[in-house]
Amino acid sequence: MAAKCISRKVLCNLSYARKLAILKNAKTISTQNEGNKSDLLDKVSFLTNDCTIEELEVVQDMVVGNLEVHEDFISEEEENRLLNEVEPYLTRQTYQYDHWDGAIHGYRETEKTRWTTDSLRIFKRIKDTSFTAKTKLLPSVHVLDLAKNGYIKPHIDSIKFCGPIIAGLSLLSPSVMRFIHEEHNSVLVDALLPRFSLYIMRGPIRFSFTHEILEGRKSTWKGQDVTRDRRISVILRSQP
Repeated sequence: MAAKCISRKVLCNLSYARKLAILKNAKTISTQNEGNKSDLLDKVSFLTNDCTIEELEVVQDMVVGNLEVHEDFISEEEENRLLNEVEPYLTRQTYQYDHWDGAIHGYRETEKTRWTTDSLRIFKRIKDTSFTAKTKLLPSVHVLDLAKNGYIKPHIDSIKFCGPIIAGLSLLSPSVMRFIHEEHNSVLVDALLPRFSLYIMRGPIRFSFTHEILEGRKSTWKGQDVTRDRRISVILRSQP
């Protein structure tokens, strides 16, 4: 295919034929996630600036099968149960505006190993959806609380702290997570993470793309503003 440049920023809406091509060529990460691939293409946008069609396709092929967003994974009642468990630990802290590695602005966090039976049932659903039966998880669940004016800067997680798969619930507020490939950095991959949703990151998405949570004034999705408020993520991680 001859290289074709996209000279201005556009939101790339994939044709039905292109979606089918991506799905046929994407590597299967897990058979249980096969049905989510076409759905993902409706939840992820590709914003380009002076990239070739080939470069866009390379990025799209890495995203499919390695990034998932499951809307309404939990109910409002389940969200409240989780909040009741984590709030006592979070409210003891004040929001921090300088992270140890400079990656997060306006946050507080905790690691939690003891949970109620109700929460463990939710985590069982997350494990069944996100990880294989043989995947070993870190014993603690990471809880990250972003203030309304907080955000996460572009970064790649260290392989010292967690493995190739993470799965996180989005509580209280929607947000936009942006991914940029280290080499093919003229393509911005934006994923809308609605309240109550579960996102899953695997393989190349974890270690070949930076990821960030956009601050409120920059949070847009397909041209529409996304109203950001305080956001809590509850994250399960595979072992390194």
